[in-house]
Amino acid sequence: MKPEQARLSAHHLDASDSWEHLIDSAREEESPIESKLFKNLDCFEADLFSASFQDCVFESCEFSEAKFTRADLRDLRFTHCSFSNSAFSDSFLSRCEFINCKLMGADFSDSILQNVTFMDCRQNFSNFFKNKLTSVLFSDCDCSDSYFTESTFKNLNLERVILDNSTFFKTLLKGIDFSSSSINNLVVSIPDLKGASVSYDQAAKLSQLLGVKIK
Repeated sequence: MKPEQARLSAHHLDASDSWEHLIDSAREEESPIESKLFKNLDCFEADLFSASFQDCVFESCEFSEAKFTRADLRDLRFTHCSFSNSAFSDSFLSRCEFINCKLMGADFSDSILQNVTFMDCRQNFSNFFKNKLTSVLFSDCDCSDSYFTESTFKNLNLERVILDNSTFFKTLLKGIDFSSSSINNLVVSIPDLKGASVSYDQAAKLSQLLGVKIK
């Protein structure tokens, strides 16, 4: 089952709605920033701790090394945005879409993702440690060298994803279909693979974990 799409009605910012003003006002009022369209923001290393966004669209924005720790993100769409080495730890994401985004080294550890889509994203070295992923789609993404250790999956969809050298240690993979993806040198324990779907070629490579050689 594919993720539920974001429910959006975002509009352009008013002249008085500067990014800094919106962030400061939201913190003072302890309310989310809602129904806004942001373009070409430069928020490198921005401190967005506990920020709350709802029903917003972000286009071509720079969030590298930004801190979204403990953020509440709902009904958002990010297109052509950069989140390299950004921190989303302990955050909640619901009905969010990341399209053609850079998320290299992004840290989602200890977060909850529900109905989230990653499409055409480069997110190698990303960290999904102890995540709860429900109805999450990765489509045509590079997730090589990433970490999914001790995570919980429900309705996880993988479409042509590069997962080479990624780690799924202590993560149950029952019901996960890896057959269209690349899983070279996957770090995983044999018991956790039970119930996963793989192609014949992938099965031959995974057999090496058992010390079995297929001739």
